[in-house]
Amino acid sequence: MANALTQFEYRLTVCPELSLGVFITIVPSQAHSFFGDATTAAEKLETLPYARPVETDRADGAVSLLLAHIVSTRCRGAIITDADMAVPDGWRSLNGKSTEVGHQETAGTVGLHSLAVLPRLQRCGIGQLIMKAFLDQMRNMGLVERVALICQEVSERLFRDCRVYSV
Repeated sequence: MANALTQFEYRLTVCPELSLGVFITIVPSQAHSFFGDATTAAEKLETLPYARPVETDRADGAVSLLLAHIVSTRCRGAIITDADMAVPDGWRSLNGKSTEVGHQETAGTVGLHSLAVLPRLQRCGIGQLIMKAFLDQMRNMGLVERVALICQEVSERLFRDCRVYSV
């Protein structure tokens, strides 16, 4: 089984249209105003060290900070399988062509692989916001029959609150 970083890289490369992020623009030197000091800001905004500049020559150094994301893939059937979540060996040389495992370009089921919100911002409605936006995106594509979830018990409330029943 591929590690998590490889799985994300694979999905973001092969099927980026099935991913969605919620970002804000923040000036790192001013982030401490939210948390007291710069060290605390970096600890509480876990994605801050990985944030990219908003504009190349922006004087204040503002970056685009990831608050939440959804990453998914197209699956063979209505139920997500281990094969659907697998990363094909040598996927970089396949140029996005479907194999026996992993993303299936013409499949009608989208398997939601990951929905994550920064811990500090959980229970603020961002999970519902991104989930509803993602379902709208899938509906508007017109090529998706259903979105299937890999769901841990801790996430059930979020999906119930979003009324995730059909696309």
